[in-house]
Amino acid sequence: MAKSIIISDLHVGDPRYAHNSFIVEMLRAEHFDRLILSGDFADLWLSGYKRISTDQLFKEVVELSRTKEVIWVRGNHDWDIDQYKNKVELQHIKIVSRLYLKEQNKSILIIHGHQVYSTKNRSWVIKLAAKLNRFVWKYTGLDVQGILLDKQSNGYLQSKRRELLNKFGDQDYIISGHTHKIAYCENGKTKLFDVGSTYATQSYIVVEDGNISLQII
Repeated sequence: MAKSIIISDLHVGDPRYAHNSFIVEMLRAEHFDRLILSGDFADLWLSGYKRISTDQLFKEVVELSRTKEVIWVRGNHDWDIDQYKNKVELQHIKIVSRLYLKEQNKSILIIHGHQVYSTKNRSWVIKLAAKLNRFVWKYTGLDVQGILLDKQSNGYLQSKRRELLNKFGDQDYIISGHTHKIAYCENGKTKLFDVGSTYATQSYIVVEDGNISLQII
């Protein structure tokens, strides 16, 4: 049975997430058969594809795709990655909007999680705010967007996770990201695991023999 590693919210291309060598080291140290990028692996809001493709973590994932199965589940920040799917470096990477797995008679859905937000966080206003935040951070060191993200209440985020459970609750497990916060909730049959951000919370999920475990780097 294949062992899968699920990482989320790396935001390659966002300068606030540039020091990602520790994730490269984790990927080299772990033994796995399948790597799943659970959305916002790249940040196409803040950087062009050409710049993103030179990042060390991006190049490591491309290299892994030559010998392992790599699946890129699109998030809101990298939703447009489809337009680059014919690039030679992406030829071995499967790009999807959601991913269904079957492990030991357990059904697992991997999705980014932005789908239950009103604008799906892809509106031009949200994108402009992200660019302004990068400008402010670059010249003042103040990460307004990060502060606001941290201040989102657990109650609000749990309500959004319950929406995911209601919308996709025909599965045994749902694995999502987007919030940048590690969490767990369930609704009857379905259990939801929030990966957090593999960059910010240094967390990732392992799926093996139908078992799901959260790991910290």
